[in-house]
Amino acid sequence: MEDRPVIALSSLEFGSSAVIDEAWLHGSSERLSRLRRRAAATADAGSRVVVITGPVGIGKRRLARWMQHRSAGPLAPLLELHGGALPAELAAAQGSVLIRGAESIDGRAAQLIKQRITEQPNAILFLTSRLPLATLRERSLDHEQLFGRMTEAVLEVPSLSERPEDVAGVARAALDDACSRYGLATRALSPGALAQLEQQSWPGSARQLRALLDQSVLRAKGRWVGPADLGLSSAEPQSTGVLHVRLPGASLREIEVRAITLALELADGRIVRAAELLGITRHALRRKIDKFGVATRPALAQDPDASI
Repeated sequence: MEDRPVIALSSLEFGSSAVIDEAWLHGSSERLSRLRRRAAATADAGSRVVVITGPVGIGKRRLARWMQHRSAGPLAPLLELHGGALPAELAAAQGSVLIRGAESIDGRAAQLIKQRITEQPNAILFLTSRLPLATLRERSLDHEQLFGRMTEAVLEVPSLSERPEDVAGVARAALDDACSRYGLATRALSPGALAQLEQQSWPGSARQLRALLDQSVLRAKGRWVGPADLGLSSAEPQSTGVLHVRLPGASLREIEVRAITLALELADGRIVRAAELLGITRHALRRKIDKFGVATRPALAQDPDASI
């Protein structure tokens, strides 16, 4: 199993105030405003087991840290672990814990977490995952108990594609952060650069947007970050300002069929292994195989291990 670092995060890095300003979750859309209100209410209510779901890189970890700061105060540390590498001493660990990658939790890890919840009833536990709660719950009885009965609150962070009006806020914050880290004078986004960013079809990742601005601030020669500094040029006419991503297949259905077929080939027809490669449960994969008719293909029908 891959070794993953254990990081102790202190809320002191966010300043001395008792509560982080809610603007730290950048954006002003109605969806994000509702999320802030729910997160604040959850933290104030003293919920002890909180599940946060959403796309990779969208800010689930940020939200957990913000809630910890609001609930426990600026001096309370937050121990960060990965769901695929939980130590046996988890139950005895003091203070609040953030477990990233909850989709990697197996039966043993689920038991460790349940033991911790029982032995540390007053410590906050955050679980973050890119998978929806229903998918996490159906993995096993242990997962059903952990993500069902023991979970007190569930928060879903919407992707940027669902709240495009927040792109400007995330971009400006990312630009200020990059300037600060590189020791540069404060830059600003030109109207043209901002318009180009807002035209992109972001797949959901605020991390992707921050990485883009991180590079752009180094390209900029003056105080403004312009369209050329973003590096979003493509083979399409420049006037559109749109970055086109080419995916295999003419439709989402065809893409899914190809992905399932490839996973089954790599897994030698084993359903469980193919589901792991795709990041979904075996039950979900079986439903998709039936839905798309993939199981009727001759190569799979002749494989004696295809049903495993």
